[in-house]
Amino acid sequence: MVVFVGGRIFKTKMPENVTHGRVYIRFIKSKKQPVLSELEVKETVNKIKTGRLAVSYREHVKQIYN
Repeated sequence: MVVFVGGRIFKTKMPENVTHGRVYIRFIKSKKQPVLSELEVKETVNKIKTGRLAVSYREHVKQIYN
């Protein structure tokens, strides 16, 4: 799932797993079938935590364009 924040308006039709704002809540709640096992969830959360950069907004934007 990809969620954009802010006042974005998509210029083209997006797949159901690409959204903006709080629409993602409805998408998540609509899913009933598990996609990942508990172990996969824990591993994914760990990867996100260890791979997360503690950067400022300016550094984040710079990283996007590099």
